[in-house]
Amino acid sequence: MKHICKECKVEFDFPKKERKYCSRKCLFVTVKPPIHKGENHPNWKGGKTLRGKYYFIHSPTHPFHNARNEVREHRLIMETKLGRYLSPEEVVHHLDLNSLNNDVSNLHLFKNQKEHAKYHGGVLGQ
Repeated sequence: MKHICKECKVEFDFPKKERKYCSRKCLFVTVKPPIHKGENHPNWKGGKTLRGKYYFIHSPTHPFHNARNEVREHRLIMETKLGRYLSPEEVVHHLDLNSLNNDVSNLHLFKNQKEHAKYHGGVLGQ
């Protein structure tokens, strides 16, 4: 049975009369499969993920996101409080040592890992 492709208008043979496209290529130009990424994915839960000891937030536009386009939630909270991005050297410390408690009153900023380690050795090491 002769058919005319709805996309490229080429005539093609196919035994059944339901065929509208000459190839999968022509079919998918017209009928694109849905893109299941990020907010469009059926399992999307707002972009907050618990991995290990920290919550990560999906932030693809953040300048210091990881390979998964995520930033640790406590860093985002501190950035919001300060009104600026944190440098990669800056360390956000959880005062109660519970890394899941990201309340702004539980967070303290150190300028680098050395200062953070000094705090742990002095205050927490006694």
